[in-house]
Order: sequence, then structure tokens, then C-alpha cells
Amino acid sequence: MKLVLMMLIMATGMYAQEHVYMWNPLVLDDKEKVWYDQSMTDSIKGNKMNIWILQMHKPPLTGEGINGEVYRSKTLYAINLKTVKYGILNVIYYDVSNKEMYNFKYNIDDYPENLKYTYPILENSFLFTLLKQIFDKTGEKSN
Repeated sequence: MKLVLMMLIMATGMYAQEHVYMWNPLVLDDKEKVWYDQSMTDSIKGNKMNIWILQMHKPPLTGEGINGEVYRSKTLYAINLKTVKYGILNVIYYDVSNKEMYNFKYNIDDYPENLKYTYPILENSFLFTLLKQIFDKTGEKSN
């Protein structure tokens, strides 16, 4: 009985730690297919946020060091809303059958602020469109 109870507690704990994605489409154009995790936008506090982005790649991505073609990628971005810059926390590549090919984790949490958010969010980028869409929905002022 104790064993069954311990297994149930462990299974419940593992389930509780798993993130449930709420993918919303980001309307860009007919060529680019991008979704964002709505559940992460509901908890924006202060000037920083993390958000998962899911992208479909047609044609598939290829490159040196990648064995096969990447048809889908999921990226966890760290965004500083005050400086309008971002960093990358995690990138996962998937093949044509949605099987995970590569999972790159970047430990930028320990970096100083100027190195954590190194990439500017440009006006013609999907991240700019995403932030505009989020703040238009919440009624907050966006730049």
C-alpha cells in the first residue's frame, strides 16, 4: 500500500511540473507560421518575461552539424521589455515526424543583464509583432 501511495505521489509531482502549452497563432503572413504560448503572457510581471515560440519551417532548416532537416522548432525567449532586447534560454528542433532532434539549453540566468538580453527586437520581427499583439490585448501601452 505504501509503495502504491508513493508511486501516486511521485506521478502527481511529475505531472504538476510539466508545462501545459496554450498555443495561440501569431498572425504574420502566409509564409511564416508562428505560435506563442498564451499561458506565459498571462503572468507578465514587471519589465521581464519568458515566452515559448513555436515555428514551422518550410522549406525545412538545414545546416552544418544538424543531421537531417528541421521542420519545427520551439524556442524559449527571455525578453526585457524595458530595453526591448531578448536572449535565448532554450531551443528544440524537431524532424518531419515531430521527433525531437536537438535540445539546446543556454544557462543565461547567471549572466549579467547586459549579456542576458543581447539581441534587439527589431520593428519588422515576429517578436515585435508578438509584443504589440500582447499589449494590444491587455490594453497596456506598447512602443
